[in-house]
Amino acid sequence: MKKPNSINIEDFKYPLPDSRIAQHPLAVRDTSKLLVYKNNAIQDETFTRLEKYLPSNSLLIFNKTRVVRARLLFKKESGSRIEIFCLEPYKPQEIQTMFQQKEACVWKCLIGNNKRWKEKTLCMKFSVDGANAEIQAEKIDEQNGTFLIRFSWNPPLLTFSEVLEHSGHIPLPLT
Repeated sequence: MKKPNSINIEDFKYPLPDSRIAQHPLAVRDTSKLLVYKNNAIQDETFTRLEKYLPSNSLLIFNKTRVVRARLLFKKESGSRIEIFCLEPYKPQEIQTMFQQKEACVWKCLIGNNKRWKEKTLCMKFSVDGANAEIQAEKIDEQNGTFLIRFSWNPPLLTFSEVLEHSGHIPLPLT
């Protein structure tokens, strides 16, 4: 076994066609594929049959974390689409504090189709429990290929976490 300081990332690269990457979770999650490696062979299974492969004294730990809906898709009046992908909080920097912000916050982001973003502010309407809401994005600065984006929203009673939950998309690879 290699020592940690001698691990080469190239050893872990392999071809993975886009068509093999799930774009949406299955409706019945436990029917997802399970690859089983046993006796130097790999076989396809489903998660419903997981217990067949676990020793009786196994301990299972469930991860109930969720992926943040960090992709915001703004559509301009011209029809152009600007994608903003929130990378990390900038002001405030602490992630939990950021998600509890009301009214406004600043994130370090990637921007898709940045050349088409000419206006100072982008707006997107969305709904929360049938009520109208709006998020605005303002480009503040560029830093080494990323951008500082100031987000503000109405109604200001919503936290930024709630805004992302209702207006954002899960960041999945595009095919």
